[in-house]
This record gives sequence, C-alpha cells and structure tokens, in this order.
Amino acid sequence: GGKVVESGAEVGAELIWVVFSGGRRVAASRIAKGLLSVANEQYSATQDGVVVAVAEAYWGLALARELTDVRRSAHAQYGEHLRQARRLEEEGMINRAERLIAEVAYDQNAALLASAEGNQQSAERLLASLLDIDSLTITPITPLRIPHTIPSKDRLIALIATTPTINSLQHGAQIASLTLNAERSRYLPTISLIGHQQLWSSGLDKNIFPRTIVGVGLEWTLFDGLSREGAIARSKSALRSAQTTLQKADNDLHTAVERYYATLTTSLEEYQAQQTTLALAEELHRAQLRAFAEGMATSLDVVDATQRLCEVRLAQLATLYTIDTSLATLLMLVGKADELTTFFI
Repeated sequence: GGKVVESGAEVGAELIWVVFSGGRRVAASRIAKGLLSVANEQYSATQDGVVVAVAEAYWGLALARELTDVRRSAHAQYGEHLRQARRLEEEGMINRAERLIAEVAYDQNAALLASAEGNQQSAERLLASLLDIDSLTITPITPLRIPHTIPSKDRLIALIATTPTINSLQHGAQIASLTLNAERSRYLPTISLIGHQQLWSSGLDKNIFPRTIVGVGLEWTLFDGLSREGAIARSKSALRSAQTTLQKADNDLHTAVERYYATLTTSLEEYQAQQTTLALAEELHRAQLRAFAEGMATSLDVVDATQRLCEVRLAQLATLYTIDTSLATLLMLVGKADELTTFFI
C-alpha cells in the first residue's frame, strides 16, 4: 500500500500473519473437511437408494408380467372348461346352471386379466421413468427367484456402524462440536505477527522512517454485548441435537434391520411351504378336470380348483417379490446396495 507522511510519500507492503486465534483457524479447516465428508456420505446414501428403487421397480415389472401370465393361463383353462361345459350341455350330460357357472368364471377372469395387463403397463412406465428410457424397450430377463444365499443378521448389524447414514451424522456431530469449540475460543486473544517493508519512498528521512518494521499485534475482546454467550448456547443446543439424531438413527437402523430380516426369513420359509401347497393344488386341479369329463364332478368343483391353483401361484409370486425386495432393502440399510447382484449370480 502507499501513504503520504508530511511532505514525503512512500510505497510499501504490509503483512499480518495470525499465529494464534484460540483454535478458530484449525476448527474452520476441520469443519470444511467435515462438510465435504457429509456431502460424500449423503451422495453414497442417495446412490444406494437409487439402486434399491430401480431394483424394486424392475422386480415389480417382473412380478406384473408373471402375474399376467398366471391370469392368462387361468383364462385359457377357464375357456377350455367353458367349451367342455357347452359340449356336455348340448349332449344333455349337465344342466344349464353348470354351463353358466363356467361362463361366469370365464368372464370374471377376463376382467382380472385385463386388470393385470394394466398393472403391467404401469410397472413398465415406472421403470422406464426411473431409467429414463422408452418403456417399449424394457424386457426383464431375470425373473423373481430365491437368492442363492443371504447375509447373516450379525454381519448386517455389524455394518450399521459404517453406513453412509451413520457416518454422515457422526460427521455432523463432529462439526457441531468443532463449532462449539470455535465459539468458546472467542474468549481468547488473537495474536499476530506484523511486518512492513518500504518499497519506495520520496522525501522521507530513512533514519526517522525505517524501511523494515516487524512487530507483534494483540487483539482481545473483553465485552461484546453477550453475543459470545448466545453463540455458545446455540452451539451447545446444535451439538445435543446432532448427538440425539445420531443415536435415534442408530436405533432406527437396528430396528429396521431386525424387521426386514425377520420378513426375509419368514418369507423364505413361507415359500417352501407354498411349494407343497402348489403341488397339491395342481394335482387337485387335474383330478377335478378328469372327474368333470367323466361326470363325477360339477362345474363349480372345476372352477374352485382352477381358482385355488391360480391363487397359490399368485401368492408364491408375491412371496418371491417380498424376498427379493426385503434383501435389497436390507443391503441399502447397511450401505451395501451395490452387492445386491452377487446374491443372484
């Protein structure tokens, strides 16, 4: 900078170097790093959420397509039964009521098939929206299925401490603690090294105005209207809030992992039980078809057997969807959504 002194003038450079500020500079640096870490962890959590959303939408489409196939298969079975009922009515082997039962079942299933096709189109649009692609190009190649293995509950619980959610909140609590320390340090003085170097002068006596000056500066605020006390109180409150949020998130994650793991294991057991139920329903359906053709069963018996078989197949598909989505959610909760495919390959 330059300045004029009496009848002379000079151009010089001044340097002020803060050597002690009560820890505020260190705290500011650490806070900046903490904010960067929070942003990175939140990005990871967002990525995990996107993976699960896409996986659920993909399996939702796979489920919708398989449900439609089941309804279409049932529709064909009801149609065959209706044709057989009409033939038997013409031959005088069954009455009109038997044929009407078959016809009503056929019409009702036609409505259910149309509804399933509509749901499939909605599932296609949802997945296409998430992937930002043309829905006509989506054809799931991986059906709903049982994962070849599942992670242990102990491993999942152990991973909670390193999840992006917990890491982000821990960094937030650290930032709140650093902010509190920085506010407390405002009670301490600021000490600086001060230097001045004369670069050019005119009309100044060098013996009176030296070219180089070095010194130490001290700034210490003794009273500022209680603003420091207010800032410290707000920082303490922010720290308590951050610590409470961290503890609550940890508890919520433990509860969620326990709940989804129970859903996963229960659904796996249910699927195995449904395998036996499906075999029984298929056998009963075949038996009723044979019996009806031989005049040993009514049309209602065939309709009930066909409906029961359809319901078991639909329930089994719903169970598979629950298994796959529960596993995906568990991995997201512990920050391992990117490992999802390894449980199906």
